[in-house]
Amino acid sequence: MSPEERRLKNFVFIIVCITGFFCIFESLPAFCENFPVRVKRPVDDSISIRRKTQQTEDKWAGERARLKIEYEKLEEETERLTAQNMEMGARRRSVDLLDLPLGEVVVK
Repeated sequence: MSPEERRLKNFVFIIVCITGFFCIFESLPAFCENFPVRVKRPVDDSISIRRKTQQTEDKWAGERARLKIEYEKLEEETERLTAQNMEMGARRRSVDLLDLPLGEVVVK
């Protein structure tokens, strides 16, 4: 490579570097101006999602409490009906014993 070609190559390289430098630093203020907006938007979205999640959790907590109370009432009613069923069965056996002839009554 001749000295002239080398100087021309270096000159072109310097021009490209200077042009790149100005392009980068020319766009830097625009980048910095948008930075707060670009940070704020995801933060706002995140806060909105968290708020909706909290509302859903609160709604579910209320529903869960209501369902738990209903479940406990149904368990109590099941126990009451089971006891009532056993009592009715005992009464039925007593009535059945009354219908038997006297010689067939066996006390269990």
